[in-house]
Amino acid sequence: MRRAATLGLLLLAGCATPPPAAPPGAPTLASLAPLRVHVDREPTPAPLEAPALAAYREFLGVATDPVQRAEVERRIGDLEMDRADRLAAARGIAPDYRAAIAAYRARRAEFPHGARDDAVQYQLARAEDLDGDADAALATLTGLAHDHPDSVYADEANFRRGEMLFARADYAGAEPAYAAVLAGVRRHTLAADLPRAPLYERALYMDAWSQYKLDHLDVALAGFFELLDLKLGGLSPAAAEVEDPAAIQALGRADLELVDDTLRIVAIGLSQQAGPDGGGAAIASHLQGRLRRGYAFRVYRALADLYLHQGRHKDAGDTDAAFVRSDPLHAQAPHMQALAVQAYERGGLVALALQARRDDVRLFGADSELRRLRPTLWRQTQPQVRADLAELAHEAHARAQRDHAAADVDAAAHWYRELIAALPDAAAAQQQRFLLAELLYDARRYADAAQAYETGAYAAPATPHGADAGYTALLAYAAQPPTPALRRQAVASALEFARRYAGDPRCAAVLVQAATQLRDLGD
Repeated sequence: MRRAATLGLLLLAGCATPPPAAPPGAPTLASLAPLRVHVDREPTPAPLEAPALAAYREFLGVATDPVQRAEVERRIGDLEMDRADRLAAARGIAPDYRAAIAAYRARRAEFPHGARDDAVQYQLARAEDLDGDADAALATLTGLAHDHPDSVYADEANFRRGEMLFARADYAGAEPAYAAVLAGVRRHTLAADLPRAPLYERALYMDAWSQYKLDHLDVALAGFFELLDLKLGGLSPAAAEVEDPAAIQALGRADLELVDDTLRIVAIGLSQQAGPDGGGAAIASHLQGRLRRGYAFRVYRALADLYLHQGRHKDAGDTDAAFVRSDPLHAQAPHMQALAVQAYERGGLVALALQARRDDVRLFGADSELRRLRPTLWRQTQPQVRADLAELAHEAHARAQRDHAAADVDAAAHWYRELIAALPDAAAAQQQRFLLAELLYDARRYADAAQAYETGAYAAPATPHGADAGYTALLAYAAQPPTPALRRQAVASALEFARRYAGDPRCAAVLVQAATQLRDLGD
């Protein structure tokens, strides 16, 4: 019976000479074929599992052909794996993979170089790992990668090896494992298809992390930037300017987390390259070419955020400002400049904050290239520009009142005039004109003050300070050396005050003074 069964199995395995028929009831490999378990399918249903194992073991007891025995032993291991998974799920207990492990090891002991040995080693490593024997799983995966470098399981085996070694802080061992995955995928995948290749992006990320842990900073950053190229490098120019990457391309939650994590470690690496001086200079060498310019501002932002978290406010502001200098027409440039101002102010760096505000006005104000080349974006930035102008004017005004320096008066007057020209609301402009006039009067620049007061007092619309501005204009005229022309200007201003503010209690005295001036002029 054993000989007849063996010959029958040889025929089913592909032998050219037809053997005699097997005795009734003897198992054959063909009769067991419907019970075959593949690695990539769902566990075998319970009704088939027990009879399948019994049939395979019965067959193994009579089979002598090494090819058939090797195949059956592999299938027994697969069935034991399925049974362990099913029983654990049904009973809510920890799975027991010892039977599967024993079956796979027996197969490898009898046929160490048998057909599909790579599949056997792959399943054995999985069973060992799930059974809690990480050392054995690592050894099996290492053997699989060594024995079958071109196997369909080789990339995953190397990746799992890398994960195990990295978890043990064996970065010197993990890095070659991840590198083997990358090399294997690249051999069989077109460059354009790499982002969709299984394991590639994750292996690239972990390989870069391993290089970082080994203090190979330049190599690590190159790997992280390659990953960013894959995830963000294909953006259109318009899409690249949008702050939220989820809004510009189909990035799932896992992709967004991967991008965020990569940007964070890139920022850490760049900060280490930059050294204690910080700033954005370390970024430039990594962002050459059109591909990376599309996501450059995200790298600058990540580095600036890191510096802020570390309390390095100057470095954060310098980094934001460095991006603005590199691409002042970018849609994010005005926002980045505002962040630079905020960083300096949070650090108490008043002089740097003021300079950043001046740069903002220069880059995005009335005479900027942004206005000529990107008018829609320019209009969106103007509230920020006006806020900076107001801050610059008021700060210079305060210094002028404190120090009485002519340069501070000039600076404050300049910023007030810039602000007045930029304000779209006439009432708001009138308020700033009154402050300009006050500045000039305090600085004893009476002629300019009188003109500024009159504009504030008599130009539409009327303001709460209108009467005070008109009256102070008369005081400014009176404070100047009297000349016939100046006296006539003062009279004209007084008469306009009396006409515009007839109910003001100072009106009678103003008219008396105007009449006196006219008498003295012989009019």
